[in-house]
Amino acid sequence: MAQKKIPKSNPMPGRPISVETLVKEALGSRKISKTELRNVVNALEKLEKGGIQFVKGFPYGIPAPDGIGAQGFCSRKGLATLLQALGSPIRIREVAVFPYGIPYPDVFRVNLGVGEVGR
Repeated sequence: MAQKKIPKSNPMPGRPISVETLVKEALGSRKISKTELRNVVNALEKLEKGGIQFVKGFPYGIPAPDGIGAQGFCSRKGLATLLQALGSPIRIREVAVFPYGIPYPDVFRVNLGVGEVGR
């Protein structure tokens, strides 16, 4: 059975955003090293290329943010990419996946905590 793609009518709240926009939203004016920033951006870009559509970025960690939280949606293909990423050197700190449900059973909501920015 062929996998369904996320419909063009975008059932998800929010519009897909680029990784660059996500990182800017999450970090704001926070100063971090170029190496740390590159590692986090590379990790998110790999996930984006694998089929995850990000819709929101925010600082990750309380009281002092030390990573990036990202929310997005994916199809089953994107979910497979995410599972493969868990066994790779990508610094994923937390993952939560929820089926989006009827009428889009092949769409999943994904919440991620990525990186250790500033440590």
